[in-house]
Amino acid sequence: MRKFIPDDVSLGAQLFFLAQTQIQAKQPHDAHRSLVECASTHWVDKKHNAYILQFSLAKLFQSQGMHED
Repeated sequence: MRKFIPDDVSLGAQLFFLAQTQIQAKQPHDAHRSLVECASTHWVDKKHNAYILQFSLAKLFQSQGMHED
């Protein structure tokens, strides 16, 4: 049986949407880890994706009272 290994862009998208699910489930530490991992993929090579990743990180920090981060 062949193993499916997603390419880096697909992995980044999956990590981003996993983080959104974790945010909704009130799991901020897991969401932060997913977003940081997402930032290290080629998914953020597109400017739009990089912008929404940074916005999501900012909103996550804001929700935790970490405005300066």
